[in-house]
Amino acid sequence: MVVSCSSNGQKTEMKDKNTCFDIKLETLRNQSIYRDVISQFVDTFGVFEDSNRIFGRPDVVANKIDESVFFNSKKDECLLLVLQKFTNKILFGQVRLIRG
Repeated sequence: MVVSCSSNGQKTEMKDKNTCFDIKLETLRNQSIYRDVISQFVDTFGVFEDSNRIFGRPDVVANKIDESVFFNSKKDECLLLVLQKFTNKILFGQVRLIRG
């Protein structure tokens, strides 16, 4: 399965790239490795989130696990994203990368 949404050096509109990524994510969601990784991460994330020191206090930052999982070519490592939005609205949100 090709995991790239490049355009062979040609300029591609963002809409086309988003459509490409959406299609690839939907294909990946149907694979058992994706479901296993997301399920295990959701369980682990709950423990991390409860500790407050890893992802911050819930009254200061809201955390959400992104749907995307980025696997290497062997699918023995991945990156997961945690989207963070600060409740004080003074700071912009950020993304935390989790390597698995």
